[in-house]
Amino acid sequence: GKTAVQHRYETSHALWRDREHTDFVVRAASGEEWKVHRCMLSATSPVLARMLAGEMEEAKTGTLVIQEASADDLEAFLQFLYTGELTIGETERSNEALSWSTRRPQYGDRVRGNCDEAHDETCNSGDFKLKKGEVAEVVSVNGYASFKLKDPRGHISKWIFQKYFDHVIKGKAIPKWSALELIRLADMYGVTKLKLCAVKAAEETLSSETVSEVVKVMNKRKGDELIGAAYKRIAQRVKDSPDLVQSIMDNH
Repeated sequence: GKTAVQHRYETSHALWRDREHTDFVVRAASGEEWKVHRCMLSATSPVLARMLAGEMEEAKTGTLVIQEASADDLEAFLQFLYTGELTIGETERSNEALSWSTRRPQYGDRVRGNCDEAHDETCNSGDFKLKKGEVAEVVSVNGYASFKLKDPRGHISKWIFQKYFDHVIKGKAIPKWSALELIRLADMYGVTKLKLCAVKAAEETLSSETVSEVVKVMNKRKGDELIGAAYKRIAQRVKDSPDLVQSIMDNH
């Protein structure tokens, strides 16, 4: 129910925010460190779970140095292990934040209408129609794929289905982390949900500036079912866009 969902949300965010009673250190190549909990690493990454349960040096010293990632990417990676979210801004509640997440919307979240047409019947909640780009607040969660929303006029819906909305917090910003680097980290440490979020972020921010590197990274991993499906979608977008094709040609 709502209480259990809210409890899990608040607990995971408190663990990440407060970092009390930590027993492990993750260090970036630049020297920046994060004190974390072994149990969280083990619960969210099968690779880290094996590392911490065995006789590897990291398990003995209580320190893992990840050379392959920048400090910003590593912080985003660790935050996702705790909260299941990738965010921009100081917190996911910031008015200047944008969040990609695999979890269902929860109490207090805000979601943006993603209908192709303002009067598309799929936007009809029963009490109001949420227009494309319009933001509403989640006031309760009702089952696997539906939840109640309060629209900008204060009306409360009866049923809204998640697939008709982008789960994003209002606002736009440029992330400090790299979606492609997070795809690499997710692949390296077996964090499937992070891979899903990072792939989604890479797709949503695809541009002439990023397309060449996106294609390169995903082509290398297209044997992965999730990445392979995204690669096909991106390949179609490139095929349909002369600007994207030209950008790839210019970078080769």
